[in-house]
Amino acid sequence: MDSYRDEEGEPIMDYDDIQSDPGSPEPRQDLLDDVEDDVDDWGQRDRSQTPVYDTDKVGKPRKRLNDQEGVRTMDDDDFIDDTGVDPADRYGSDNEARSPSHAPQAEEDDEDPEIKELFKMGKKKKKNEKSPAEISLLVENVMAELEVTAEEDAELNRQGKPAINKLKKLPLLTEVLSK
Repeated sequence: MDSYRDEEGEPIMDYDDIQSDPGSPEPRQDLLDDVEDDVDDWGQRDRSQTPVYDTDKVGKPRKRLNDQEGVRTMDDDDFIDDTGVDPADRYGSDNEARSPSHAPQAEEDDEDPEIKELFKMGKKKKKNEKSPAEISLLVENVMAELEVTAEEDAELNRQGKPAINKLKKLPLLTEVLSK
């Protein structure tokens, strides 16, 4: 079996051994020159480039977007108006790249009473704690009420009727126990 062929006899290709451009080994500088020429006169073009024809649609050119700006309005002028601002105080000019991390940070004021008051509104208030005597009185009342309800349900059971009075007291019991 040939080491350059697979089980089915197809040639095996090692893509690492194949050069993408079998011509000269140095990069083609003329391609970069064309790009630089296009970039240099980018904003000076008066009309859009010649439309490119699709191979699928014979005779119909693809539409190109026209990069013309509309009429300048007062809103456009007011949008970014930094006239009169010291150049050192401006965020950045169009010619330099800056990240937001270079912007001066705002100082935080932890002593503002209005903001503190706003955040206090969202906090839960402490529950009114009851004395042990009040708690025992509440428990006794609930227990007595549940005993009466249990007796009523027992009587309903003897009569063969559904005994649901204890179930009706379940919300009361869960409320008391959650306190």
